[in-house]
Amino acid sequence: MSEQKPRPERTTGAAWLRGGQTVSHTVEMVWEIAKKFLIMLALWGVFCIYSVNRHATDDEQLYGGLAIVAKLCRFFGAPLPQQVTVKQPDGTSVVVSVSDYESLPYVAGVLDRYGELLFYAGLLFFAGAAALLALATILFIRQGQQKLEDKELRGQTIASVASLRQQIQKFNADEIRKLNRKAIEALVGKPAPPIEKHSETGFKAGWRDALYVLKCIVERPSDAFAILRRRLQPSRPFLALPAPSTGTALVPYAGSASVALHGQALRYYRAIDLPNWVSGTLAKSDADIVHDLTIRARAAGLSDIYERFSDYEHHRIVGVELPINSLYQHSLVVGSPGSGKSQAIHGLIESINHRRECAIIYDPELEYIRAHYKAGRDVILNPFDSRTASWSPFNDLADYASWEQAAADLFPLPKGSQDPYWTLASRQIYCNAGYKLGVIKRQHFNEKPTIEELIWLIIGDFETLHYFLKNTPAERTLGEKEGLRSESLRSVIVNGITRMMHLLNGREDFSIAEWINSPQTHGLLFLSRPQHLEASLSPLIAHWSSIAITTLFTRTPAQSKKITHIILDEFHSLGKVEILADAPARLRKYGGSIIMGMQQVSQLDDIYGDKKAQTIIGQLATKLILRCQDPDTARFMAEQIGQREVSRTQENTSYGAHQLRDGVSLNTKEQTEFVFMPEEIMNFPMFQGVLRVSNVREGRPFPVAPVKFRYRERSTGTEGFMPRLGPDPIDEFMKKDRSSSKLYALLDKIKAEGQGADNREVTAQDLSSSRSVSTPDGKSVSSGAAHSDEGFDAQNPEKRAGIAEGFLAPDATEAKREVPDSEIDTRPVAEEGARSQPSPSDTTAAQQNSKSDEEDRQRTLFDHDGYIGLP
Repeated sequence: MSEQKPRPERTTGAAWLRGGQTVSHTVEMVWEIAKKFLIMLALWGVFCIYSVNRHATDDEQLYGGLAIVAKLCRFFGAPLPQQVTVKQPDGTSVVVSVSDYESLPYVAGVLDRYGELLFYAGLLFFAGAAALLALATILFIRQGQQKLEDKELRGQTIASVASLRQQIQKFNADEIRKLNRKAIEALVGKPAPPIEKHSETGFKAGWRDALYVLKCIVERPSDAFAILRRRLQPSRPFLALPAPSTGTALVPYAGSASVALHGQALRYYRAIDLPNWVSGTLAKSDADIVHDLTIRARAAGLSDIYERFSDYEHHRIVGVELPINSLYQHSLVVGSPGSGKSQAIHGLIESINHRRECAIIYDPELEYIRAHYKAGRDVILNPFDSRTASWSPFNDLADYASWEQAAADLFPLPKGSQDPYWTLASRQIYCNAGYKLGVIKRQHFNEKPTIEELIWLIIGDFETLHYFLKNTPAERTLGEKEGLRSESLRSVIVNGITRMMHLLNGREDFSIAEWINSPQTHGLLFLSRPQHLEASLSPLIAHWSSIAITTLFTRTPAQSKKITHIILDEFHSLGKVEILADAPARLRKYGGSIIMGMQQVSQLDDIYGDKKAQTIIGQLATKLILRCQDPDTARFMAEQIGQREVSRTQENTSYGAHQLRDGVSLNTKEQTEFVFMPEEIMNFPMFQGVLRVSNVREGRPFPVAPVKFRYRERSTGTEGFMPRLGPDPIDEFMKKDRSSSKLYALLDKIKAEGQGADNREVTAQDLSSSRSVSTPDGKSVSSGAAHSDEGFDAQNPEKRAGIAEGFLAPDATEAKREVPDSEIDTRPVAEEGARSQPSPSDTTAAQQNSKSDEEDRQRTLFDHDGYIGLP
C-alpha cells in the first residue's frame, strides 16, 4: 500500500505561507494599536510642556528654550549651527557659541529654575504615561474577555466552591432564623412580625448600644456604677438591668411581664435578622437579648433554638456545609478506587457524630469501624466478631408480613433461575414456622422464642414439623408424607437457615427496631462483613438492612423527627435487596436518609437492570462525583451533573495578498454542552471532583462546584474485626441432644391441648384469604381461587403449590395428597409452563425402583434445576 501524500494545504510551503501571514497580521494589528497609544502619549506630552511654560516666566521660557536648542546643536554637531543669538536683559543681542551659552551670567540663574520645572514635568509625563498604559491595558483585556467569554443562558450553572459555600450559608442562616422565630413565638404566645432585611453597620449597632447604657444611667443615677460593672461582664443576663419606666425601641417595655416579654421578643427578632448575628458581631445589648430569651425558651422545653449561628452543627461533606434538611433527599458518592470516595464518607460520618444522630453503616472493608467505632456508644452486628450484639429475629419480626420479608432475605431467588418453586416453597415453610412459633410462645406460654428452637423445629424430624405447620398455609406445601420432595424442600430450607446458626449462644437481647426508634439512642450501628465471610454474612446483612428500612417505614410522625442515616458504601456488594432499592422514593417522610457509595453504574445494572439502576441513582439528590474511569459511568455522571446552553464567541481570521483583505471577525453562536465533559470526569485528580447539592431552597437551584479535599488519616485504635473466642456455635449446637430442647416440651403441650380454635390466628384462611396473588401469566387472582382443586395435576403437586409465592397457601386445610412422593415428575418445566407428562413405562419403573431398594432411594440426590436435596 503506497504512502498517503499530504494534502496541498498542509505542505511545508503552505505552512510557511500561513505562518508568515499570521505573524505579519499580528504585527500589523499590534502596530495599529501602538500608533493610537503613541498619539495619546504625544498629546499627554504636549499637555505637560504646556503646563511647564504656563508656570515659567518669559525669561525662563526664552533662555530655557535656547538652552535646549544649544544642547541639541552641540550634541549633533555640524551641519547644525554652532552659534546662537541671545537677547540680553538690556535689550541688545549677542552671538555666542553653543558651548558657551550656559556660562552666561544672566542665563545660569534662569536655567536652574527652568530645569526644576522640566524635572517635575518629566515626572508628571511618566506617571501619566504609566497610568494611561495601565488603564488602556486593563480596558483592552476586559473588553476582549467580555467579547470572548462564554455567556450562560440557561441550564445548570457552575460556580466556585467559595461561592457555593456563601449561598449555602445564607440559606442555612435563614432556616435557623425560622427555627428561632418559631421557638420565640411559642414562648411569647404571639406571632412574629415579618422578616426585615437590615443593613445596619457595626458603628450604628455600637452607637445604639451606647445610647441604651446612657439611658439606663440617666434613669437610675445611683446605680450607675453597678450598671457599668454589669455591662462589662461577659454573658450578663439582660434582665439584671433595671427596667425603665417607659418603653422605647431601644429599651424593654415597662409594665406587666407579658408586655415586657413581647418587647424583648421584638428586639430579638430584629437582632437575629441582622447580618451581624451570622458573623457573631452583634452589639452587646442585642447579644444579651438573644442570650436571655434563648435561656428562657430552653427552660420552657423549646430545645430547637440557637443563640448563635455557629451553635448549629451542620452536615458536612468534603468540608462543605450542606443545606439544612438536604440529606432527607439522600446522597450519592461515586468514584473509582483511589479517588477519595471513602474519605468523603468519613467526613460525613464525623458530622453525624457531632450532631449526635444515628447511622447504620454497611462496612464491607472494615475501615469505618477502625475510624469511628466507640465502645459503649456504637454497636456492631457480626456474629463472627467478639464485640457483636446478640440479635434474634423474634425481637424485630412481630407480624406475618415481616416474616415474609425475612424469608425473602434469607432465601434469595437464584440468578437466572427459570423455576423458583423450591425457593418460594422454602420461604413459605420458614415464614409460617417462625411466625407460628412466636405467636404460640408469646400468647400461650408467655415466653420469648429462641433461634435454637426455630432451628430444631425446621431441621428436626418430619413429623414434628408437619404437625407444627397444621392449619397454616405451609401445611400443603410441605406435604403429609416424608419423601424426596419434602426432603428436597427441607434441604433448601436448611441451606438458608444455616446462617442463623451463627447467631446462637447469645443473649438474643438486641433489637434493631428499638435501637432506631429509641429517643435516647445516638451513635453508629455497624453491619460489618469481612471479605472471607461474605457468603455467610451477606444474607444476614441484607436481612438486617431490610429490617431497618421496614422499621423506618412504620414510624409515627413523632418518631420521624429523629433522622436516621443508612450509609451503604459499595452498595452493589449487598446484592439484590429490593426494599433498599425502593426506599429512597418514600423514606424522606419517615426521617430516613440514605447515603450510597458506588464505583460504577454497571455494577447496579447487573443486579437491578439498567432502568432500575437509573431510578435508584436519580432519587439521590446530593451527588459527589469523583474520578470515574469507566467511560459509561463518566458519561452517565456527566448527564447527572447537567447541561447548559451557552452563547460562545468564535473568532475568524481572513488573509489575502493585499492588506485590505486581512481582517478578524467575531461571531456569536449558541450551543448546548455538558457542564463537565465525560473525559474531564475520567481524568479528575485524586481527591478532586464535582459537588451537586440538593435544591431545597425556593427559587433558583444551587450551582455545581468543583471541590478539592485532602487525605486525612483516621483511626480510633480499634481493630476492624476481632474474631470471636470460644467454641463455634454450630459445633456446640450439633453436639446437643435435640430432645433436651424446650421445643419438644412445647410440642408435647401443644399436642396435649390440641390445635383448636385457640390457634385461629395462624390458620390458612386467616393468613391467605385476604391476599391476592399473581399467576404465572401475570394475572391477579384471590388466594382461594388460586388454590382451588380445578385443573389439579396429580402428576405435578408442585403445580398445585404454585410457582409464585402467593400460590403456596392452600385453601383447604384437610385436603389429602393424591399420589405418593415417589411418583412426582422431576423433569424440567415445558415452555408452556406445565410439566411434560411421564409415560406409563417411566411411572412403573419409578415405582419398582422405589419398592425394591428403599434405602438407596433415600440416599439418592434429588436434583431439580440446580437444587440438591439431601435425605
